[in-house]
Amino acid sequence: MHSVLLVGVPRGGTTWVGQVLGHTRGAVYVHEPDGTHEPFAFRAKQHHFNVPMIDAQSPRAAAPELAALFDGALAGGALAGTWRDRLSRRAWSRVSIEEQLAARRTGRPSPTLRLALATSQPRVASAHAHANANGHVVVKTVNSAFCSEWIARHCTPSAVGVITRHPLNVIASWHEFGWNPPYGPRYRAMCARAHDRWGVELPPSDAPGIERAAASAGALGFALHEARMRHPDWVDISHEDLCVEPAARFADVAARLGLEWNGEAAAQIASRNRPGTGYATNRVTADQPDRWRTRLDADDARVAGAILERFPAAPWLATLP
Repeated sequence: MHSVLLVGVPRGGTTWVGQVLGHTRGAVYVHEPDGTHEPFAFRAKQHHFNVPMIDAQSPRAAAPELAALFDGALAGGALAGTWRDRLSRRAWSRVSIEEQLAARRTGRPSPTLRLALATSQPRVASAHAHANANGHVVVKTVNSAFCSEWIARHCTPSAVGVITRHPLNVIASWHEFGWNPPYGPRYRAMCARAHDRWGVELPPSDAPGIERAAASAGALGFALHEARMRHPDWVDISHEDLCVEPAARFADVAARLGLEWNGEAAAQIASRNRPGTGYATNRVTADQPDRWRTRLDADDARVAGAILERFPAAPWLATLP
């Protein structure tokens, strides 16, 4: 079986890419196994931030349940299907976002959340993926920018693709969705990492939202850029490039990842090339590369650009306003 790990950032065009590649011949697509919809993901990351910060050389014991999570996802990602798993998911469906946030903040989960976590299980190997002679698994994550190398080292996907999108497009999408920029311990930890690793000074936690959004998009994007530069075998997947000539460039990306392009995947591109909003993956692809110019006002673009300029040798430096 051939497994592909796709790593990107939230609102980085990753679902579009993952779903199209997930329709290549013999492929099974696993959507964000470490996302907030998964009780085992919460359990695996409860001693880490939602975007775990784990160095490449750290042992598997640094986050054994996170490793088990990706082991199962890269094997096909089927639900465990046991009574424990069903009980966990029923309990999880009754857990509010506020309960999750409170548990992360205090370390004291509510009784319902405690039940969901205690009975949660990682996904398991997919019978379909293993039964298919050309079985491929495509796993997509947007929470692994600071631990992608660690996952690749301990969970050994056959190929890794890094999905990049211009950070101003990412910031514009966050702004359009009304997402609050990070603050508090997670933001401070990210700032410390940027300072220690790259010598980059980022705005403090009480800085305006546009500055913290730019700092976050820049740090996530630069962490993935740095990881890919250390691994020349990892495949660079530019969202903007895919939008320019999607059919030909998707086929090339699929080949470099060891996937077999087919008519079904091509049809996915054509069917999604239409107007769409929100979490839908329908978009007019030709409109996407410079969409930030109409989604961010000039002052926000200038402020965000000044923060993004602080990242040394970042691939976006030449295209900032």
